[in-house]
Amino acid sequence: MSIPAEITSTTADITPMDVNIPDRLNSDSRYVVLGNLILPRPPEARRALAEKWELELCKLDTRNMEDLYPLPITDLVSSFERFRAEEPYAWGEDAGQDGKYLVKPSGSLQSPLAHRLNQPSWTTASPENGETADQTNGCIAMVMGNAYTSDTLVYDHIHRRDTGSNGIQEYPAQVLRQHERFTRDIAESSWAKVEIIYGVKAQTRFLQTHEVDVVILWGEYKGLKLVLVHETNYRNQDERYKIRRIVLMASHPQHIFYHSCSSYITKQQEMIIRAAALMVNNAVPFVENYFLEKKWHSHILSVAQQMELRAFGQILAKKKQIPDATIFDECCGLAQEAEAGAWSIYLFAKPHSNLVLRQLIEPACRALLDLDKNSSSAGWEVPTDMPLALFEWFQGQFHILFQRPIDSFSDVIRALQDILAVPIPSTEPEPLRWILHCILIRQQSVLKNVQSLSHQDLWHSTFDDRTFALRCIRCKKIVNNPDLSPRWSIYRPGVYVTPWRYCTSEGCKRGNATIPVDNSVSFTSTSIEAIFQSPIFPPRQLFAYNAYLQSRGEVDNHLATPVICWCFRCRELTRLKDNENKYIDLAPRWTLGSGLYVEHRGTCHRCRELRGSRATRLIPIKNTPSLQEKNLKAFHERYGELSRSFQLLLLKEYLPSSSAPRN
Repeated sequence: MSIPAEITSTTADITPMDVNIPDRLNSDSRYVVLGNLILPRPPEARRALAEKWELELCKLDTRNMEDLYPLPITDLVSSFERFRAEEPYAWGEDAGQDGKYLVKPSGSLQSPLAHRLNQPSWTTASPENGETADQTNGCIAMVMGNAYTSDTLVYDHIHRRDTGSNGIQEYPAQVLRQHERFTRDIAESSWAKVEIIYGVKAQTRFLQTHEVDVVILWGEYKGLKLVLVHETNYRNQDERYKIRRIVLMASHPQHIFYHSCSSYITKQQEMIIRAAALMVNNAVPFVENYFLEKKWHSHILSVAQQMELRAFGQILAKKKQIPDATIFDECCGLAQEAEAGAWSIYLFAKPHSNLVLRQLIEPACRALLDLDKNSSSAGWEVPTDMPLALFEWFQGQFHILFQRPIDSFSDVIRALQDILAVPIPSTEPEPLRWILHCILIRQQSVLKNVQSLSHQDLWHSTFDDRTFALRCIRCKKIVNNPDLSPRWSIYRPGVYVTPWRYCTSEGCKRGNATIPVDNSVSFTSTSIEAIFQSPIFPPRQLFAYNAYLQSRGEVDNHLATPVICWCFRCRELTRLKDNENKYIDLAPRWTLGSGLYVEHRGTCHRCRELRGSRATRLIPIKNTPSLQEKNLKAFHERYGELSRSFQLLLLKEYLPSSSAPRN
């Protein structure tokens, strides 16, 4: 993916007469993205880029994909069989790779929507001669439950089963070429105007090998990134069009097993799939709240769910962090290791509210009671070994049950013993299971006693024996009624929500807000605004190119040496301050990724005399690729809202500025 150094906002020049452009283009009130995805006109911040691509999106919408020619694949089944016969030879005669472990794409090339995954795993009931649409694989089953019919194209970027699904990173070059040649043939033969790519591995590879532009939506779909795939990426390109299809970058289904219904990742997935269904004119069925209400549960065998959760747990244990959900979205919302311990990767920063706890406790209890000898708690090593329903409950217990860091199930048992204040029976064969069941029953009991209180989606109860003596906020005297059922804000974890109390002192004789007697307790008032107050983040800073530069400690020795520069017009005839013809940059700046030198500007007196120029570019006298600072600023304006990993990917391909002056 090459990114031009000069970022402009020009629209298409000419619309060929044989491309039908409907009247919708000039609407003053709406912006038709594609199909039935219609938004109000873009706000000022989005207008330039949105209007740049509006005509091309309109042309894509009316495009007849039957006109694609030539098609590398006309029969998907026979093409796959040829690939299956040829692929083992790419490994070499002694590799012993069997074609029966190659997985056939599913659905039709005429499908208006395509789902692309990274690589098939061994998590399946049919490892041999399989196909991508495999209901026994938990991740695939989740994909097949929404925006899918039996004709929908579903395929992998790499087609051979692999334990770690790391073919892109680890396969020999000739094998990777063989797979990506077949994948490219599929993409060039597909009629899909919209494609969803799942997971960072496949997304990264796609962006490395395709020319794209990114448009960020607004309104109801605020923040949704559309990857516009240029027509020139395809060998059967049609010069009448600039866009072949729109790609949406979705989280790998394993992330959805892991994240809560209310998480940003889950909400984003819901929005992505809804947008895809709308853009293909609802040609595929969309299940409302499929992710937000975890309706996918009914599409996936429980054993498959557990296998995917454990597989994701193995990734966490190896990486010691949550992998990014998509190339655009870094994972967030997890507890900090300094506060929650080594198991912070399994715990949400925001605890469950009472409302959520009521929904999760009963399924968690059932999951515990359903354990058999083959899946006893004695074999659990990390939280993702738990049944899925129990794990979902566990993820939101930081600040509720765990006030100190936890690194193991032994820490969990100790923390719960402190709360319950009862010993575990010496005859109990599964102490972990026993104490988890006890704490679930405790939570259930406490929640029954606070059912009448309001706004239980904003706070959680206390499940130990803590109580708080209170002072009247007005007269500072201790009130008669202590708080026997303390509440805690979920948006300000660890912050106590003080109740109102009637103050009997002579100066009050009225109901007042209170504060805790204990000065060490962080607290907030009972108002909805105070309870709901989210953590305050610093305002977005104005452009600072330092975010895209190598730090002093990262710069290689040869890059840390001074760079000698001169005027990019005058070269040897440069006249700077004190008639020097060279500028020595003692602290050169280099971009991340491609390592371009960031130019300075200065006054060349010769240019000033000849052209009236006040400032000129100072470029390296050696043939060192360099970049104007204004282009780095343009990069920030275009991609500053995207994830750090995507920015770094773009910077690796960023092109230098031209060193030749314009006439």
